[in-house]
Amino acid sequence: MERPIGYWVKSVDRLIDESFDRALGARGVGRRHWQVLNLLAEAPRSEDALEASLAPFGLGSALADLTRLGWVQGSYALTTLGEDALAGLREEVGALRRRTTDGLSDDDYRTTVATLQRITENLSA
Repeated sequence: MERPIGYWVKSVDRLIDESFDRALGARGVGRRHWQVLNLLAEAPRSEDALEASLAPFGLGSALADLTRLGWVQGSYALTTLGEDALAGLREEVGALRRRTTDGLSDDDYRTTVATLQRITENLSA
């Protein structure tokens, strides 16, 4: 039996989360932490702004974890320690992304993303 697209989308999402956990887990962070660090690298943000940027997923414990690690502060911005950590994480995530798309042409990847975006838009209407 051929599996429907929903199966593959959920499977890929789960595997991405697991891959981030494996790649970044030794540093005590995961996918959501990575997303928060990247948002804060762009500009300081309030907790509400971070929540809105991550919707529909939410912060979970990411902000508290990153504060405890000393990587973010205030209302929230990266610390020097956080900037250093982000630089190291970028290398690991770059390797993970290369592994994720191994064997896909740039056109195939863009088509896949565009297709999933369109399906999301269709179902959100």
